[in-house]
Amino acid sequence: MLGRKRETMVDDQMGHVVAERVGSFGKCVDGLHSAAAAVVRTEVSSGKKHAALSEELKEAASLEHYEALKIAFAALSDSVNELELHRSNVLVNRLDNTFQKKLADIKLLAVKPTKMLVEERVSALRSVSKAQSQFDIASTKGAKEATIEARREKLEDEEKRCKHVSEYLETNLLKYEERRVTDCVGLLNEYIKANIFFHCRAIEALTRASKTLHSVDSQEAVDNLRETLKQAKTSD
Repeated sequence: MLGRKRETMVDDQMGHVVAERVGSFGKCVDGLHSAAAAVVRTEVSSGKKHAALSEELKEAASLEHYEALKIAFAALSDSVNELELHRSNVLVNRLDNTFQKKLADIKLLAVKPTKMLVEERVSALRSVSKAQSQFDIASTKGAKEATIEARREKLEDEEKRCKHVSEYLETNLLKYEERRVTDCVGLLNEYIKANIFFHCRAIEALTRASKTLHSVDSQEAVDNLRETLKQAKTSD
């Protein structure tokens, strides 16, 4: 074991690659978590504004004298109100509870443990380097045979530990990569499906409201007003 080429902190290419990949992905997870939280806040704010719009449309319907337009105002009010229920359930609660939870789980169960293993491997390599230095000093400075042997054993023990940590890291890296990709697919699917569902409901609700506009006729409104004014004059 002592005669083979050892990995050092300088030529630890695997460690550099793993640390860079895990670190950059961890930053991506943090960025997504922050951006998703901002989206949730935006949707909550938008929901409040649309709820206010729904109330104003309802008020407009109650004050409108032309029946067809009254129905159109009321229909759009109902559609907006329905959409806000979907927004709350899908784009706010689902995004906040499911999407954000998946991100938190990825960081806790995949990124964090892998980073710890990378750090443990770095520590093991440093221990090997230190043990090697101490062994070399003892061997070249004429230390007692017992001291040299003790440092030889220490070096071998550190190499064994480093090898074990490296093999364990490599095994877990394969599991990490599988979980990382699988979780990301689930994460992206969750966001896509939530938005597709919301916008499909939006098309359905707004299409129903749109159909009421077909009965709105400005000329009919003019005729109705003319008749109302005529009746008012007659009453006078």
